[in-house]
Order: sequence, then structure tokens, then C-alpha cells
Amino acid sequence: MTTHLQIRELVITTRTGEYSYPFHGITAFVGPVGAGKSTMLELIKHVLGGSATLTQVIEENVLRARLHIEAGERRLVLQRATQGRMNTVDVYEAASGELVGTFPVREGGGRDSLSSLLLSALGLPVLTIPRSRTRAGSATSSLTFNDIYSYVYLQQAEIDRSVVYHLENYREPKRRASFEIMFGLTDSELIDLELRRGEIADALRAARERAATVKTFLQEASVGDERELSIERQRLEEEAGSARQQLSILRNEVEELSAADDALREEIRLADKEAEAAREAVDAASSAVARRSALVAQLQLDIARQDRLAVAARQLSPIEFHICPRCLQSLDNREVQTDLCRVCLQPDATTSEATVAERDEAIRQLESQLSEAEQLLEVDRAQLSRLAGQARGLDMIANGLRTELDMRTRDFVSPRFESIAQASASVASAEAKLEAVDRVSSYWIQFRELEAQIVALNEEGQRVAEGIEAARDRLAGRRQRVSELSDLFDEIVQFLEVPWYQSARIDQETYLPIVNGRPFDRLAVAGGVKTLVNLAYHLSLLTYSLPRFDTYLPDLLIVDSPRKNIGAAAEDRALTERIYRRFRMLSDMPNRRVQVIIADNDLPRIATKFVNEIHVDYDNPSVPEVAHPGPDAVERIGVKSTDREG
Repeated sequence: MTTHLQIRELVITTRTGEYSYPFHGITAFVGPVGAGKSTMLELIKHVLGGSATLTQVIEENVLRARLHIEAGERRLVLQRATQGRMNTVDVYEAASGELVGTFPVREGGGRDSLSSLLLSALGLPVLTIPRSRTRAGSATSSLTFNDIYSYVYLQQAEIDRSVVYHLENYREPKRRASFEIMFGLTDSELIDLELRRGEIADALRAARERAATVKTFLQEASVGDERELSIERQRLEEEAGSARQQLSILRNEVEELSAADDALREEIRLADKEAEAAREAVDAASSAVARRSALVAQLQLDIARQDRLAVAARQLSPIEFHICPRCLQSLDNREVQTDLCRVCLQPDATTSEATVAERDEAIRQLESQLSEAEQLLEVDRAQLSRLAGQARGLDMIANGLRTELDMRTRDFVSPRFESIAQASASVASAEAKLEAVDRVSSYWIQFRELEAQIVALNEEGQRVAEGIEAARDRLAGRRQRVSELSDLFDEIVQFLEVPWYQSARIDQETYLPIVNGRPFDRLAVAGGVKTLVNLAYHLSLLTYSLPRFDTYLPDLLIVDSPRKNIGAAAEDRALTERIYRRFRMLSDMPNRRVQVIIADNDLPRIATKFVNEIHVDYDNPSVPEVAHPGPDAVERIGVKSTDREG
């Protein structure tokens, strides 16, 4: 079944209003160079999510464009901005105006894209294909609506340059895959098998490269093979086991000796504890002796002071002071009571019997206290001497026990510690060698795993190849369609009377046109022949698909322009009439609603009977509110600055 995709109306919105362009059957934008014909076709592509060439007029004056389409059984309205936010398209149900959703024009991001929506509406699956058809690999590309639309829209810049962008390396595999899907030459099962074949091929390449790298390392490292490594590992295991056993024996002996010395260590602990207590007692006795000595010294000082006072009193009492010893003033004229001191006027104590008796009593008490303190000091010193002797004795006992423990350690434990260190070093050395052997062995294990992986991948690859062969055998009968298309293409080329015709066919592998034995790229330098061949190719695809129910090519063809690089001579005008007669033959096919949209400078006489004309010119450009600056001042789509063809 031909996939139904047709455009019913294009509406452009400017700052001042909206302008509508309806499409019915065969519709042509007709007008002179630069009037905006190609602009409208590019705007259609833009709304459908394609990367279109928008002219300055569109970018500066049109806010958005709206497209009413029929896609399969659905009637949709698509709206896309031409300024600002252009990375999404709003989609509405045509009947109800209900918003279906806002869809990104690019795949990815976890959201359904516009391409997915349109493919679903057309009944086409969303498929992923191998990126390369010549070298199996896991790199893939997604088929999108734009890949299908490339078979619908003959763009002015490409009509005499390429066939469905076959010159672009990235798009070429997608072009061929789209052809095969639309004409039933492949199916999802075969595509999945080819994808798996690519994944296997990449995995095989990676496994083989890794295996080669590991093998090179093993060879250059001069390591033994797996058997030699196994023998060496067994020897090292025995060596390590023997060293571990010896180490265990030595540690057990040390533990036994340590247990035997525990009693001696306990004696040392107790002796140290007693010696510490004795030292604390000595410290306390020393403090007592120091305090007592200080008291004796103080008493001796007090007695000496009292003695000095008594001597001073006896020596000074006979002296009569006539002059004040402080201010040196005379005291002779001063009347003083007999019992007062002539100097200080206080009671004179130098001659008092009571004062002398008190002083003598104080000296006697101090001497008594001194005698008692000296006796106690002797007792304290004797106690200190005794405690110091005990402390020295306890220290000697503790040191003797410690010396005995050191001798035991030196004679029995230390040699074993040296043996333990040697045994530990032997264990560490053997384990390091074992680790090195295991590391090398891991490369052998990895190499064997890679070999097994390569075998498994080869086996799976063989099964996949057989599956691909079976799928191709199942679809082989459909390859006849390419031959039928080729015959139809030849017929249309002859009908159009392409200059210098000898033969025409469609290649069975590339699905590209071959004329006179030459591929499209090598046809005449002048673009007119390429334009005719490209047009004949697309006409043959659409003519073949329309009456069938087993193809998926849309029933829509957009051509810009069918007369590119074709002159205006009588023969050229006759050629133009044949082109339009072929368009008429498409529209006259019974029970088929084909749609053709054309951009052309003018129409031949016969076209006026069946072509719906949308006329644009400098007074009535495609964006009506923009005054046309003239043909030499416009930006033209798909035309070089030296090429002024319309």
C-alpha cells in the first residue's frame, strides 16, 4: 500500500495577519525568479521538522507557519515558529483543534519526537540501522521521517546534484535503507539481524585485538607456558607452606617461653611495686627531716635575737641622750618624767625588773623547744636512714629479677625472634613470587577466555549470517521489484526523451539511476540532463507505488524545479510539455489521490487544464505584506550567485 501523506494547506503568520495557501491535486507555485516559490516549499519542510533554508524575508517577517496535513488515517495541524523557539513543533488534531503535544524536531532526550509521531501515523516503524553497509560494526543510525521525506521533496539545490542526497556519506546508508523499507526489500527481522551482525563484528575485532595484545605480552615477557607456571606455583606453594610451618613452630616456642617467664615477670612487678612504696616512704621521711631542720634553725634564730636584745638593753641603758638620734635636736631643755624615756617619751623598760624577767623566760622557753626539736630531728634522720636502706634493698631485688629475665630472654627468646624474622621473610618472599606467578597466569586465563569468546562470537556470527541469508532468501522474490522499477524508469526516460539516450536502469544494489551505463554523478556537465534523470527517477518510484498495496512510498511529490537548467528553445518547450504530461498521467491514475506540488517560472499550455496555480510575482510575493525589492536584490534558495536560473 502506498503511504498516504498529503498537504492540504500552508498558513503563514506575520505581525499583521495570516496568509493561506491551499493545495489540491497538482498545485504549482508559478512566478518569476525570486518571487518566493522555493521559499514556500522550504517553509513546508521546516514545519515538517526538517532543516530547511529560511530566507531573510521569512526570518524577519514571518512569526510562524502552520501546515494542515493528512498522514495515514490522521488529519493533523503542525505549527512551528520561524523565529526564536524553533526546536519544537506543536501538533493539533485538525477536527477538534485539541493539542496532541509539543514535539522536539530532534531525536533524543527521552521524549517522543515529531519524526516518531509522523512515522507512526504513516504506519512506518521507527528503526535503527547499521551506519555502514560495507563494514559491519555496532555504529547505528536511526531512520527518521526526514529520510522518507527526502524521497518526496526534490529540492532545488539537489535536483541536478544528487539523488536523495546520495553524495553525503552519513545519509547514504539511510537513503538505501529507506528505499529497501519502502519497497519491501527488507523487514525489521533482517535489520535486527544485520544490527546484531555489526555488534558481533565489533566485539570480534575488540576480542581479537585484546587477545593479540595479551599474546604479544606473554611472548615478549618470556614467561613460561601454563604448564610451567603451574609447576612453579606448586613449588612456591610448598616453599611457602614450609616457611609458614616453621614460623608457626617458632611462635609456639616463644609463647611457651613467655608462659614460663610469666611467674618471674609477676615477681618483678611485685618487687617494683614494693620498691616504689619504699621510695615514696623515703620521700615522706626526707620531707619530715627538712621540716624539722627548718624548725630547729628558726628556734636558733629566735634565741639569738633575744640574746641580742638583752645585750643591747644592758649596753644602752647607762647612756643619757642629749641629742635626738633621729633629728639631732637638743633634748636638754626638755622636761621628762623620771620613768619615761627622754627620746620616745614611753615608759623606760631598760631598768624594769619585770621586763628583764620576761626576756629571760622567753629565752628559756625557746631553748626548751630547741632541745625537743633537735631530739625529734635525730629520730626523723634515723627513720630516713632506715627507709633509704630498705628502698635500696628492694631496688636491688627488683634489678636482680630483671637481670635474670633479661638473661633468659637473651639466651632463649631473642634467637627465636631472629628465626621468626627470617621465617616471616621467607613466607613474604614465597607469597610475592606466588602473586607474580598468579598475575602472569591471569594473562593466560584472560587469553584463554578471549579465545573462547572469539569462538563463541564466531559461532553466533555464523548463526546470524545464516539467519540473514535465510531472511534474504525469504525476501528474494521482492528483489524483482527493483527490476520492475528499472523498466519503468527506462520507460519514463524514453517518454521524456532525455538527450543522448541509449539505456536507462536502476542499479540493483545502490538503487541509483544509471543512464547510458553512467551513474548520476558522471552524467553531462550541464545540469539539465541530471534534472531530467532525477525527475524521471522519482516519477518512476511514485508511478510504480501508486497502484500497489505492498509499498510504503508516500503518495506525494514536491519538485523544485522540474525545468532547472532547461532552456527555452522549441525543443526545451516540448520537453517541458512532456514533463507535465507525465504529471497529468499520475493524477489520472484510477482510484489514486496523488499529490504533486511544483515550483516553476511558468506553466506550459497543457498544464492550465489540470494544475492548480498559485501565482506569485514582484507585486504579489509569497509573503504579501513585504514589498519586493526586485529580482537582483533577493536571496535565492539553492542558486549560486553566478546562476540566475529561476
